[in-house]
Amino acid sequence: MTYQITADQVASRILDGEAVLIHYGSSEYFSLNRAGTWVWEALDASPRADGDVSKVLSAHFQLDESETGGQIQAFFRELEEAGLISSVDQSQAEAAAVQLDASGIDWEYDPPQLTKCGDLETLILSGE
Repeated sequence: MTYQITADQVASRILDGEAVLIHYGSSEYFSLNRAGTWVWEALDASPRADGDVSKVLSAHFQLDESETGGQIQAFFRELEEAGLISSVDQSQAEAAAVQLDASGIDWEYDPPQLTKCGDLETLILSGE
């Protein structure tokens, strides 16, 4: 499957190498680890197929693609269930494609992870 960020529903910032995401509709906010942030930045540049992301990460880290493939598919499912990304038509994705490059990765691989931190209303009312 090929996915893109639901840009009209999500705001994001990268802080110290990790992404913080806010979903406008639900007011939920999330964080991503380094691998998740790399995937998010790749999605921000262009729609991505989960298989393409898995291939690039597997090659870069010399990992078994069947292992990373399952991890990437699960991560994309989590992002989609949270309303942060949506599937896109393959022909649309190919027209907008930007080369996926892992040369800038300078961290050890951990599977991409989405962490739900809570909702903004609770955060604001708590005064933290």
